[in-house]
Amino acid sequence: MNSTINRSLSDQVVVITGAGRGIGLATAREFVAAGARVVIGDIDEDVAAKAALQIGGDTVGLPVDVADRASYADFLNHATQRHGPVDV
Repeated sequence: MNSTINRSLSDQVVVITGAGRGIGLATAREFVAAGARVVIGDIDEDVAAKAALQIGGDTVGLPVDVADRASYADFLNHATQRHGPVDV
């Protein structure tokens, strides 16, 4: 029995923290290529914004400090306001 579920990522809202560089940035690119709307979070606001511009589309780059609950809540709030409920 095949347990793999095939789902379209088209128009799915994806948030990724630490996505200003490296693996997070590469992951964000793949989600966008698959049709998702991505919100990039990084502790460095400029890095997040530049990464979002590099990827293009509807990608948004926002500051987030995952060690700070208020910062993370604000990040998710802005992501939801921009793209709607988070799917991934």
